[in-house]
Amino acid sequence: MNDRDKRDFQAGLEAEVDAFMRGETTRRTFITRFGQMTGMLAASGPMLGMMTDWAVAQQTLELADATSPLGQAQAAALKASKEGPADGSAFRAVEAAKAHSGVTLNMTYEAGLQALDPRNFSGPMWEQLTGMKSNVVELSNPDQYSKAVAEHIAG
Repeated sequence: MNDRDKRDFQAGLEAEVDAFMRGETTRRTFITRFGQMTGMLAASGPMLGMMTDWAVAQQTLELADATSPLGQAQAAALKASKEGPADGSAFRAVEAAKAHSGVTLNMTYEAGLQALDPRNFSGPMWEQLTGMKSNVVELSNPDQYSKAVAEHIAG
């Protein structure tokens, strides 16, 4: 190796080391990370299947302990819907909805905590009382109106 080759090699090595120290991605790290992401993509299928089973299990209705204040409120709401006075709104709503048993009701809720109630409590309770299933679609606040209008126009 002559002096010119040594200088060119040294300059190239210095450029690579400087780029590494600045945090610039080299071709080697890009290919390595791309391979890792591809491997994660292959593993995501079984992971998604496990998460779906967990999400479906969360939709079952679980009432709180009947001695707790929450459990007493839940029991009172359930009783009012099943056995309440015939002129009560909860009783009338349940009786009217029983005519649509087996139908799936799609509802849009704001993404996040707002969508937890119909998924975890009122949705399963409504299904237990009427036989109507509910499907909660989470949307961002700006999309709640525009998506419903677009879907209506589309037919």
